[in-house]
Amino acid sequence: MTTGSSDSSNVHGSTFATSVIQVTNIAPQATRDQMYTFFSFVGQVDDVRLYPSMRDASISITSRTCFVRFADPASVTITLHLNNTVFIDRAIIITPVLGNKVPEENEGLVMAMQIQQQQQQGGIGGMASNGMLGGNRGSNNDARILAANPGLVSMHPTGKIATPDAALDEAGLPPYPLLTGTTAVSKVEEIRRTITVAGLDTTVSAQQCMEFFAENAGEVKYFRYCTRDHDHVKYALIEFSERASVVSALNLNDRQLGTAIIKVIHSTESINKPQAKSNEAAAKEIEEAMSKVTEASHLVSAAVDPLMGMLAGSAVTAGVGKKSKI
Repeated sequence: MTTGSSDSSNVHGSTFATSVIQVTNIAPQATRDQMYTFFSFVGQVDDVRLYPSMRDASISITSRTCFVRFADPASVTITLHLNNTVFIDRAIIITPVLGNKVPEENEGLVMAMQIQQQQQQGGIGGMASNGMLGGNRGSNNDARILAANPGLVSMHPTGKIATPDAALDEAGLPPYPLLTGTTAVSKVEEIRRTITVAGLDTTVSAQQCMEFFAENAGEVKYFRYCTRDHDHVKYALIEFSERASVVSALNLNDRQLGTAIIKVIHSTESINKPQAKSNEAAAKEIEEAMSKVTEASHLVSAAVDPLMGMLAGSAVTAGVGKKSKI
């Protein structure tokens, strides 16, 4: 572990009004215990959160983010001297967190992305703020999506969500439209895989439309007509399995499908789908069902046992009677 230089002019003689720091550019193999031990040398540590928290071999994680709360805000000033310290195999970046609050996983990952963008644009520095998503709290699933889709969510200066995509730029295609800052990460991921098709031929069926885009763009996951009663143009939403398919789909703009020339543009909404049950909800239903089965089994046993006892008693009595006759 080696220590690099830091801008000490921003550190000496100042104490931040926060006891929380954000640490970015952490090696993926780092553990929470290691981060706790490392920062315990600076001061008393009250809380450590390491994100993404899941350990899923199917998802490639290139770096982690850590949030550390100290008992004494003065420790935050000391930690800034540790900027560019090589921890495991890379130089960590430390930023004070305004609001003095350790964020939940989804919000923390978004904050880390914002800090990394600031570093790329203007060097190391700045303050992290844990209120950038309008208080919207994400789930572990959101964190999983962010880990699997780096760059999916970045905050535009307007406070809206932007998703830069080099593939769109290289193809000379329009960028993804901005979305409201409170849009859930899971929804952002779905919207970015969805296109709007306008001007469909009324004789073209949903199956024909899906086959056209599957053949020329990529696997279609969901399809739904979204034409309103007063619309003179027929619209449809198509969600692909992979985001890369959107580039090929947009290149189908002004192509003929059936007897009409279609328009293909980015979507700003996802397809409404039946609400899937979470693993927890499904497990709870199974547990309740098994409980009812067990209860029913006990009731049946309680009803059957006396009857069996009566039948057994009758059989014994009958047997005794027969023997007495002999």
